[in-house]
Formats: sequence, structure tokens, C-alpha cells
Amino acid sequence: MNFSSEPPAASPSPSPSVFTRLLRIFTRPADAWEGIESGSRSWVPLLLIVAVEVAAMAATFERALLPDIFARWDDMVSAGRMEPAQVAMLQEGMTSNPAWRWSTIAAPVYGIPLVTLFTAVLLWAVVGFLLGGRLRFRHAWALAAWTGLVMIPFSLLRAGLAYAAESYQAVHLGLGVLVPDPETPSKGWTGVTAFLEALSPFTAWWLVVLVLGASRLSGLSRRKVAIALVATYLILAAGGALFAALFSPGA
Repeated sequence: MNFSSEPPAASPSPSPSVFTRLLRIFTRPADAWEGIESGSRSWVPLLLIVAVEVAAMAATFERALLPDIFARWDDMVSAGRMEPAQVAMLQEGMTSNPAWRWSTIAAPVYGIPLVTLFTAVLLWAVVGFLLGGRLRFRHAWALAAWTGLVMIPFSLLRAGLAYAAESYQAVHLGLGVLVPDPETPSKGWTGVTAFLEALSPFTAWWLVVLVLGASRLSGLSRRKVAIALVATYLILAAGGALFAALFSPGA
């Protein structure tokens, strides 16, 4: 895709229907932002994403999610970060208390809006402030909400593979699949794997849609927006990998 051309400046135009905008996100993302100035109905994609995430977690809770949680607690016991009595109490609560279970399954209800808000703030700061584009925060919020739709196929595929493998930890949809599993995981292995897992066809697709939308709404060139957003994503991915490595139980 050519990121070098200058996009037409955003101007008020009739807002397409929700279904039309949703369809364009997947088929014509460069043309999905018409009428965003007059109203974007950002709650629609957020509700859809939350519904898919909650359904996926509910469907895989017993078979994949719960075993991963228990394995993580066992690793913390082995590392001396938790007492066996604490883990026994937590396991009992997670298996017998519906409130604990559903509080875990319902995490996307507040997690997805928070991630969307974080993405919107970054978009506004990078594209609207650092690059000087015409991107207001409400447009950045709408862009973050609607582009999140392209991660739904990732969520569904990941949940399906986790259900089959009986573990989310065993599923690799990014470049982390290239790193062999060691007998004893180390902090370095955890960090490298976490960074590579952040690089996948799905995140590349999401970034392309994000670049097209941010360029369209800000009036900046696709090339300039692409360089800024990809660099920002790589910095965040490296920071997340470092955090994962520091708090991993490995040596």
C-alpha cells in the first residue's frame, strides 16, 4: 500500500450508516471516515468488541483460561512470590465462587474502553500534537474505537486455538512462534517472545487501518503518519516486553 500520497483534507460530509462504516473498516478502510465529524456512534464498535471478548472468555474459561491462571500462580509459588496457602485459597475461590469467575470473564467490559482511551490519547498526542495534524480528541476516540474492530478476527482465532490447545499460553499468532520453548524459561526468553508476539499480521492490519484513518482525519501524509505510529507502536511493544521480562518468574 502506498503511504506516500497526500490524502484529501477532512471536510464535513454525510455520515454513513453504522453497518456501512463497519463494512468499510474491513473492505475500504481509507473511505470509512466520511461523516466522522458529525457523529461516529463510537459506542457501537465498543459494544461489539466487548461482547465478542466476553463471549470468547466465557467459552474458554474452564478449558484454557483457568488452567493458565493456575499455572501462573504455581510459578509464583516456585519463585517464592506467593505462599502455597494463598494459592490454595485463590484456586478455591476461582473454582467455587461465581463472583470471582464472572469478574474475570467480564474484564473486557472495563478493559476495552480503557485500552481505547489509551489509544485515543496516543493518537491525539502523536498525530494531533507532535505532527501538528488536524486531529481532535473526539476524532481520535472515534478512530480508536472503530479500528478496534479489525482485532475481532484475532480474538476469535486465538480463542479457538486456545480451546483446542487447552491453554492461551500455547497459542502464538505473532512472530513469537519462531522462538523455541526452553525447558526452563528465562527473563530474556520471556522478553523476546513478548516483543515478537506483538508483531503479527493482525497488528499490521490494525496499524494500516489506523494510519489510513489518522491520515484522512488529520490531513497529513500517510507516510508521515505511518512512520510516527509504527515507531510509537514498536516503542510500546518493547516497553511491554521489558515489563513482562522483569516480572517473569524466570532467572
